[in-house]
Amino acid sequence: MHGSASKGGNFVQRMGARARETNALKMVSDQRLQPTFTVDLARAVLAAGEAQAAGVLHLTASGACSWFEFTEEIMRIAGIDVNITPVTTTVPEGGADRPLNDALARDRAAALGLPALPPWRDALSQYMNEAGLSAPDTEGT
Repeated sequence: MHGSASKGGNFVQRMGARARETNALKMVSDQRLQPTFTVDLARAVLAAGEAQAAGVLHLTASGACSWFEFTEEIMRIAGIDVNITPVTTTVPEGGADRPLNDALARDRAAALGLPALPPWRDALSQYMNEAGLSAPDTEGT
């Protein structure tokens, strides 16, 4: 649950720390993702193995959100009151042009009978509760 120590922790930890330090954040609102709790992913990989699934499978949390929405939910669960300004993606000169929608279809996993992973909000809440990052009044939500 500690993320990348060289980066100062995972995204959830870094955003919490940055919000406390600066009291203001900017976050892209035009990029979509499916934040996935590694515990849920590990269970899904084991289930895929037990089903003898082969080939490419997309195993991600249910639902999708923007980085802005993800950050808003992190702050809500953490009980941090911070101004988050939505911004659009800009690619710096020479930077990699990445797709704005990173949400993956899990049609093949569903066809194999693999259960869907929990919704990203539920998974985020569970992670933050287990990591001790939730405000006392938001635990279990």
